[in-house]
Amino acid sequence: MNKKLFFSMLILLLSSAFIYAQKKVSGTVSDKSGVPLAGASVIVKGTANGTSTDFDGNYSLNVQEDSDVLVISYIGFKSVEITVGNQTTISVSLEEDAESLDEVVVNVLGFKEKRDAVASTYSVIGADDALKSKEPTLINSLAGKAAGLTITGTSADPGAGSIIQIRGVSSINGSSPLIVVDGIPLNNSNLEGFASDADGGISQQSRLNDINPDDIESIQVYKGASAGALYGSAALGGVIVITTKRGQAGKLSVSLSSSVSIDQINVKHPLQTKFGQGAGGVYSPTSANSWGDKIADRSGEDDVFNTSGQYFEAADGTLYYPYASGGKNSQAVYTGSNFDQVFQDGMAEDIKLNLSGGTEKATFYFSTSHLNQKGIMVNSNYVKNTFTFGNTFKFNDWLSSSAKVSYANSKSNRIQQGSNTAGIYLGLLRNPPDFDISDYIGTYYDANGNPTPLRHRSYRRYLANTANPTYNNPLWTVYEQTSDTKVDRVFGSMEFNIHATNWLNFVVRSGLDTYNDDR
Repeated sequence: MNKKLFFSMLILLLSSAFIYAQKKVSGTVSDKSGVPLAGASVIVKGTANGTSTDFDGNYSLNVQEDSDVLVISYIGFKSVEITVGNQTTISVSLEEDAESLDEVVVNVLGFKEKRDAVASTYSVIGADDALKSKEPTLINSLAGKAAGLTITGTSADPGAGSIIQIRGVSSINGSSPLIVVDGIPLNNSNLEGFASDADGGISQQSRLNDINPDDIESIQVYKGASAGALYGSAALGGVIVITTKRGQAGKLSVSLSSSVSIDQINVKHPLQTKFGQGAGGVYSPTSANSWGDKIADRSGEDDVFNTSGQYFEAADGTLYYPYASGGKNSQAVYTGSNFDQVFQDGMAEDIKLNLSGGTEKATFYFSTSHLNQKGIMVNSNYVKNTFTFGNTFKFNDWLSSSAKVSYANSKSNRIQQGSNTAGIYLGLLRNPPDFDISDYIGTYYDANGNPTPLRHRSYRRYLANTANPTYNNPLWTVYEQTSDTKVDRVFGSMEFNIHATNWLNFVVRSGLDTYNDDR
């Protein structure tokens, strides 16, 4: 009893000491004119302890030490740092940040404006921020870089497209944002095939990935519908404005970069390995289920076959006959080896080269890139080559021009997925643990010895004695149902800028965007 009382008193004293050590600081944040600044940030430097001012600019915050430093900031104003000391009331007047207000941004038409003159809500993504992730594709490199911007990958295939949304779904007909590159709308279609199952279980690539990420200078994400009012319903989902690099006056500048990345599967679905193919505790080599006999209860001896009738000859010459009465004797389990034949470690090799230079009158920019990506699914790949050339020229004090053209060539093979009988993962997950998927193709011989070549062997049809395998052997999906794609694309823009007066400019701009997608 005395021990319990002692510890209770000790905890009470420690809690009292902690509460006593805290100090409450409050105050008001306003501008130089005394106007309260609602939503200003007040945070203890070097910690996550902070708060925001209310509608009247008031705040209240608990601090631990007199030596704590408050960092007070607000968009468009210079931040201030104040040491708490013995103060309990700290009110500040923030000074406008002229440099921040004069910051130049690019609007949806490609014209430069002062930051405080843009009426729409937007976020700016620097080229360095986008490239830090080292994602092989441009779209995926934007994930998590701007508030309200959601990037959702459609599959793990290399080069596969992604769904872009700004502030969620804005229309039942789709809410993809408009893409504007150097003032020209860019096609970002993710074209599918025809028929009711338009995509055929294949995740096609997004055309935005044809851009070399190294060519980008800045990206601005406009979130308000008013930002793209000139483009009508095409900009209903917002606008992403991309400004590409131009040559810089001065000595020749050369940049060469190379990167290698490895993709690995994070989580594998756990699969049972105790029961063989069949149902109700009875083995059946054509059953849809994997609740047959216990594999551990089998004899472990060689399987017995009936060699007098039909059989299957694999591509490597291996022969498969019907099982004799009594079922299967082997205790072999192929879950691990089957998985390793379908999945692998992915790898992406990315090489980029760019050159720029020129004089005050004329500049040039050239870049080329090569991406070779191997996916986590066997036989999936994506190879892309890009070439870009651009220049600027100043004819005189009132006339200047700029032009840029890019060529992109890409080749890829994507694997059929999804919830269908030919989906790679569905076929693998349904495969019983005691069926080896290795010999997926070969020749079926009926009881009379008549051959049928190029038959598809799967766990439901282990002799390939019918044309319909029910569920695909995943190796058949990988090697026989390829989805090869070759894309050639040319896009670019040209503009002339006429400086008529100090307050009037004329811009004449044209663009080109054409591609051929062979599948």
